[in-house]
Amino acid sequence: MNQSVQIFIDGVLVDTITVTDRNQVYRPESPLGDGSHSIYYVITDKAGNTATSKTLNFTIDTFNTTPVAIDSIGGQTLAEMTGSDGKIYITDTTRNLLFSGSAEPNSKIEIIINGLNVGEVWVNDKGHWQMPVNPLYFTEGQLDITVKSTDRAGNVNQEKYSIWVDTHIQVFTSELDDNKSSSKTDWWSNSSTITMRGMGEIGATVSLIVAGVTLATAVVAANGPVGVIDRSASGR
Repeated sequence: MNQSVQIFIDGVLVDTITVTDRNQVYRPESPLGDGSHSIYYVITDKAGNTATSKTLNFTIDTFNTTPVAIDSIGGQTLAEMTGSDGKIYITDTTRNLLFSGSAEPNSKIEIIINGLNVGEVWVNDKGHWQMPVNPLYFTEGQLDITVKSTDRAGNVNQEKYSIWVDTHIQVFTSELDDNKSSSKTDWWSNSSTITMRGMGEIGATVSLIVAGVTLATAVVAANGPVGVIDRSASGR
């Protein structure tokens, strides 16, 4: 007891204390910054004998600020999955979808869909990760997806996404306006301007295609009905 101890942090003498207790605790006056550090001490007894401790290497990590991102789903980038309305769409749920992205190297990634943790994976040392997700979690409609990164020190960073699952057209009907035929599939018109009418999914694009050529298009309005007019057609 009552021995002098010199404290060296990162090779620099930062303090000299007197040991008065076997369980004495030392706290640096100034907080250490994030990153790698080392510490050792030199103790001197009353007779002037000295002993040097082993060097302890340690890392301080108090934050996780590396952006957490989904780069692709099922081999498609999010830009490729974005529809004309600006929403991100998943259109195929017949197989596992491989989520790929980036985050802090060597952190743990969790994917949470509508509040349910669907899987975990470790980010590699280059900051990339991949995780297959079972299609059972992709129910039709909007999905609230959170990608959570937790580094080895327990610091958390996360990103949230809204992604829509839409695997089929819900409603689609079509008919020739002023059809001169009694048949619902074999239409006749005596006008050079024909109008097609029907019901469709709101926001969907309807195209009139004749002999492989697109003659006209229309977008289904909020009230559902759609009309497509072709002024170049005539006859049947």
